[in-house]
Amino acid sequence: MSGSSSGSRTNSIFGANIPGKTPSVLFYLGGLRNYRAVLAEVAADGYRGFDVKSAEMVTV
Repeated sequence: MSGSSSGSRTNSIFGANIPGKTPSVLFYLGGLRNYRAVLAEVAADGYRGFDVKSAEMVTV
């Protein structure tokens, strides 16, 4: 299947769009309810594990 993500590890679904990151599977297989619970917990904890900056701090 030319042009599809199957068979290609250069797609953003594998993290290939992140400079310096080794492409790997980024799926969460714990179910949507658990995924949403984890997201809510991380958000409530100030986005633990993320380097969050305001738009004014971002330079292009």
